[in-house]
Amino acid sequence: MLNRFASIGLPLLMLALMVGCGGNNDRTDIPGGEAFQGARAVPVVEQVHGNDSALDEPTIRLIQDRNALDELGVEELSNLEVNFSEYDVIVFALGEQPSGGYWAHISGVQQVGEVLYVQGTANQPGEDQAATQALTYPFAAVVIPKTDAATTLSDIDSVRGESRPE
Repeated sequence: MLNRFASIGLPLLMLALMVGCGGNNDRTDIPGGEAFQGARAVPVVEQVHGNDSALDEPTIRLIQDRNALDELGVEELSNLEVNFSEYDVIVFALGEQPSGGYWAHISGVQQVGEVLYVQGTANQPGEDQAATQALTYPFAAVVIPKTDAATTLSDIDSVRGESRPE
């Protein structure tokens, strides 16, 4: 029982502590219930989902240049044709997971001053759900218009046994 928690529950607990709670593109509050003062929705130009062992740690990152994107070592992202003078990329990774059935999704981005709030969902397989028994490294990435943000914070829901949104 402890091994099952350590292999499934502990990584999700760490992710939940890292990324916060809540999330949809229409939110008008930040985690903790404070009102977004001057919040603006940041349009998502392109979205990519994948699985890559280069993203072996949970993270949410704002990528603002080609070198930073290439340094991640994620083939699917290196193949993105992004003009970094006009666009940035946000990457949300769950890190190493013990099986299939995990996925990450970015549902929206809000900007408040120099802070970007990345909203999304982290899914783990349901208890009775069949899942591939192999290590996985799920991630989601979005291309957004160039931003002057200095900080990226997360507003992520954790769900179980759900299908990834389109």
